[in-house]
Amino acid sequence: MNPMDLTTFVFTHLSLVFCIVLFIVTLRGSHRSHIQSAFYAMIAVMFIWNVGTLLLMYYQLIFGVTSMVFVGICYFGICFTPIAILFMGRTIYQSYVAFKPAHALLLVVPCASMIIICTNAYHHLFFIDFSIHSSQAVYGVYYYFHSIYSYACILIGIIYMVSFSMKNSGIFSMQSSLVLLGILIPLSANVLYSFNLLDLTFYINSSMFTVALLCFTVAFYKYDFLKVAPIAVQNIVDLISDAYLVVDAQNNIVAYNKPLLYLLPDRKPIGQNSSLEVFLDQYCAPGAYTEFIKLQTQSDAEKCTISMEYKSLTEKYFTVEITPIYMKRALIGTIILLKDITQAKRDLEIIQETQAVMVERERLAFLGQLIGGITHNLKTPILSIAGGIEGLTDLTAEYEESIGDPGVTVADHLEIIEEMYDWIAKIKTHCAYISDMISTVKGQAVQFNRSDMDTFTIDEFLKRVDMLMKNELKRSYCILRTRVDVDVSSQLVGDVNTLVQIFDNLIMNSIYAYEGKPGYIDLAVVDDVDKFIFTITDYGKGIEPSVKERLFKEMVTTKGKNGTGLGLYLSHSTIKGHFNGKITVDSEVGQGAVFTITIPKRKIPKAFQTAAKEEAAGQDAQG
Repeated sequence: MNPMDLTTFVFTHLSLVFCIVLFIVTLRGSHRSHIQSAFYAMIAVMFIWNVGTLLLMYYQLIFGVTSMVFVGICYFGICFTPIAILFMGRTIYQSYVAFKPAHALLLVVPCASMIIICTNAYHHLFFIDFSIHSSQAVYGVYYYFHSIYSYACILIGIIYMVSFSMKNSGIFSMQSSLVLLGILIPLSANVLYSFNLLDLTFYINSSMFTVALLCFTVAFYKYDFLKVAPIAVQNIVDLISDAYLVVDAQNNIVAYNKPLLYLLPDRKPIGQNSSLEVFLDQYCAPGAYTEFIKLQTQSDAEKCTISMEYKSLTEKYFTVEITPIYMKRALIGTIILLKDITQAKRDLEIIQETQAVMVERERLAFLGQLIGGITHNLKTPILSIAGGIEGLTDLTAEYEESIGDPGVTVADHLEIIEEMYDWIAKIKTHCAYISDMISTVKGQAVQFNRSDMDTFTIDEFLKRVDMLMKNELKRSYCILRTRVDVDVSSQLVGDVNTLVQIFDNLIMNSIYAYEGKPGYIDLAVVDDVDKFIFTITDYGKGIEPSVKERLFKEMVTTKGKNGTGLGLYLSHSTIKGHFNGKITVDSEVGQGAVFTITIPKRKIPKAFQTAAKEEAAGQDAQG
């Protein structure tokens, strides 16, 4: 036996051992799948092929001649191997193959080949003269038909595997490459033997399957091919709602998913390696590619994902994420992820519009309460001013009558004038009250969430709260008790009207907590080094724990149709946003509630200090 035959002899034994080991190991696995069934078929035909080859080799060694019986066994494996490769490629590509009766037609040619081989002595359609050496073998007409069919099946199976590899860039690519290599090695040897391109022996084909089995073993067990359902990555990403495309280092499109096509007006497939610049110029606004290059450069430099919001020509909104792809520190491409946020944007606009309506409703409801209080509060000073005018009228008439009367002394004139001054002073006081009331109401008439910044004193704030809530407290038989442990001239930065409305809303909630019964409401102001602490305490029905948890997070109300739940929700955001403070609540059912508002002390801007001094100087000058 020459060295080549000896090597082939050894390799054929190894092939048979590998077939047995692989079959046993695979059979012991609990997982069953279509790819596993295809693998069983591959092992079976390889096993038969190797058994026939070994029997043929041993027979020739012992008797010195070739046995056509063992040749027939070899050809059983040879005939059905292409079918096994075809089904294996189809299974890898589609993940699932439903075997139908029509698939049985694929077995017609292999079965016919086996019949013709077994009866070859009578017609010589397959072999005219068989030899284990390719240079001495002479084949019949049917052999070439059989070869064309077999190579066609193998080629289709390889195409399936190549297509699968091209559509995947994950773990499956290494598996498919190994499987493909395992098929190409024996296929190449078979082509060289069949077409007598090299003087090879018939045994070489089965020997080459040793290498094929090694490739299969690595693919199936090192990379757990049989433990994972071979689902194509492309099938998965096509089901993802977000659209994406991948470009290479030269910004040519190399991959995308179906949702991207749904975003295109014409929904035409994108050609492989199409230029991203051409694509963006066709479907996006002018300058889109330039903007992309800027973002791509930034993401490459920072080695991170860069996102932006984009409005398309079709009035759709997207968030675009640009992520660089690196392999061994080298940039190989970029992933562009597009998430359609059009509906989210529209929903947000509706929410904002609804919130604006509710805020306006809350403001108007608050102003409605103010009007009732204003009507009552202005009655008294107006009546007093009317009485003062009537008194001045009487004194004026009396003074007019006294002119020229010798009985009226200078002392009488001075007495009349003094009474006039008294009435004028009273009228001034009432007019000042009305002026303060109008200023307060005018300030509260502005929008609730205005952001104008100003300064105001705690005294000014407390007076406005007292002025606006006086009538409501009186009408509800509640008493507001104020405790101030702070210098009332201390200044706060912000809009006083906004803070007043927040506290008036809290006082109204406290009034409501008494459910029409009289009660006390305590308002306290404390100076705590770097902050002012305001507390409003009532002793009413308290707040349920489930409501208290959501009080500042959601629009919650316990007033039914009489409340919107917006007051505390907006109060929380306003205190935090406008005053950099916070609001908390402590309450037990039946024990009342304590709302605590903490506002940090902030340095008064020089512009505000100057304006305040000028205003004070102007008031002194007028005085």
